[in-house]
Amino acid sequence: MDKKELKQKALTLVSIPDHYETIIEECMVEENGEGEAFFTWANKEREEGISVTLDLDGNLLKLSIDKKMVEEIRPSLDIQERKELAEQFLLTHHPEALTSLTYHRSENRSRAVRFYYEQIVMDLPLPSAGCFIDVTAKGEIVTFSLDGIKSNPKIPEKFIQKQKLFHDVTSRLSFNLLITKLYKNLYEVEKDRLYMVYEPEPFMEYVVDAVEPTLSTIHEEEEKVYTPLPKIETTRFERSTIEEIVGITDNMEMIRKVDLGEETGMVWRDRDWENETNSRSVDGFFHNQNDGTVKAFVTESGDVRSFMWFAERTGEKSLNRDECFQITLDFLQSMIPEYMPYLNVKMTSDDGDEMSDKEHFLFRVHNGHGITFQTEIVTVAINRTTGRVDYYSGPRASVEELEELPLEPRYSEERVKEKFLEHLDFDLAWTRDYEEEDGSYKLVYKPCDRQSRRKVRFIDALTGEVILDKEDD
Repeated sequence: MDKKELKQKALTLVSIPDHYETIIEECMVEENGEGEAFFTWANKEREEGISVTLDLDGNLLKLSIDKKMVEEIRPSLDIQERKELAEQFLLTHHPEALTSLTYHRSENRSRAVRFYYEQIVMDLPLPSAGCFIDVTAKGEIVTFSLDGIKSNPKIPEKFIQKQKLFHDVTSRLSFNLLITKLYKNLYEVEKDRLYMVYEPEPFMEYVVDAVEPTLSTIHEEEEKVYTPLPKIETTRFERSTIEEIVGITDNMEMIRKVDLGEETGMVWRDRDWENETNSRSVDGFFHNQNDGTVKAFVTESGDVRSFMWFAERTGEKSLNRDECFQITLDFLQSMIPEYMPYLNVKMTSDDGDEMSDKEHFLFRVHNGHGITFQTEIVTVAINRTTGRVDYYSGPRASVEELEELPLEPRYSEERVKEKFLEHLDFDLAWTRDYEEEDGSYKLVYKPCDRQSRRKVRFIDALTGEVILDKEDD
């Protein structure tokens, strides 16, 4: 089918409200003749949208309907009724799918139940195969994504004894002591907050048909290049408004403001900016969204948490890295003065391009006693020609949250290791073999908790409790 025919096919699958406009319509064809067609419609504010992806024969690959749900009087459907609707939808668009795919599990989402239909081999699902379907309480299909049917992998003829794996883990197991924020929708924890935890190393995934224990992936240790901030006098930036902090000028106007829950997204652009492409391709869409813009994320308390200049700024300066670092310290002292004692800096540049007009600086957060706050990285990019901040990403957690934790663990690594080994077992699982060009599969042993069969992600360094991945519904 050509693009026009594919668009007509897409329009038979969804109902587009009159106030929506076409955002993307593009066919992408690969050298082998295969490809996909993308179509997206949205309202003017871009708060709602509908997307459809087809293969070049017009078969549905993906569907996403993101719009405000209208409350209705009719009762909600139970999970079995929703599952039946999901299967009807799948059989309508891919009649042969259920000969190769099997219902495997469901998952509660914020506005729907997601049903997974997997390709099963040895009673185990193949990753990146099958599909999932989201069905709302009113029976609407709002999401569909098909990865397709893959060639069944070869089943190994021999399996290494599990006991060898336990011996290998005991000999190589170590832990990283760190602080991280854990969320109860992802982990078995009581509430969303900061935790001091031990994280097991290495990633213990073993090839099943090896003679001796062999990790499926070799992991290189991260070089520790972060050092404490030097004792340098800083000059405090005095700014009073969001626009002054971000650097918005009088000739710019706000073109979007989106409520993202805990943060608000704001976008500015020059008043005289014109879209020179008017392309409805995927590339054209991103150019229209980003070119000439400045984007910021502001917290509920009105603090600027991050911003980025997509609009190009040039000046007459030619600052070196040391000068840019001083500007960075001045800026951070203005933005997050309370965090300055808890920052370590990566003194070497990751930019790699000596001709770049920006200098990038990365900072790790720690607790003041040598323990890294894993999920917090502060980033600043200085424009060498203007001396201004073109990119900033600050911490999400407050210093008060960090300071509520004790400075040291209450459980030693030795005790934690004993606790971990008490819970350790292994389950078989298929994983993608990325060392092979065809992206085939290999069978591995993955570590899990003996009772729940879920992955042990951390050990609480203060209570000794095992923290597991959240169980699927």
